[in-house]
Amino acid sequence: MIRDNRSRSGRVYTKFLLLLTLFAAAVIVIYLALQSVRKSVQCTDNLREIYQALELYEMDKGALPRLAYFPDDPLTDSDSLRVVLEEYGVDGSACICPAVHPTLRDLGLTYVWNTRLNEANLVGGEGARQWMLVEMTAVSIDVGAPHFRSYNVLYTDGSIEHIRTPLEDLNGL
Repeated sequence: MIRDNRSRSGRVYTKFLLLLTLFAAAVIVIYLALQSVRKSVQCTDNLREIYQALELYEMDKGALPRLAYFPDDPLTDSDSLRVVLEEYGVDGSACICPAVHPTLRDLGLTYVWNTRLNEANLVGGEGARQWMLVEMTAVSIDVGAPHFRSYNVLYTDGSIEHIRTPLEDLNGL
């Protein structure tokens, strides 16, 4: 009878540990999902801030800036989105998607620019909206997408969309 109570209490203890482990795993998964959502929202906010600065630039200069697709040195090159928009209130952190790998964040810029928009206007020209910025990881099929298997894309009308296949969907990428 004593042996029966010990084996029964051992089974109860094992079940308790199993439930505790499952609960901890669920909490971790939820936490990681919330972190991913937070980073995606921050990236969207960054793109909105950049768009507003580009609108100000266009009002000030009459057209969009002449920028590099991706500058050699994003922190100092005169054709760097980050450098050009500093004058219009864009903090350097807005030019960095928080969801990309830390090695890429260290570059100081994680978006690529559609050079077809150099010295163009936000509205006009071809008439149809065009993509302006997308995360730099979109140019490689070997690097995973930073946002739930998708990429954030800023368009000339100020909208931001999440797309899964940028190499197919974005003309000129």
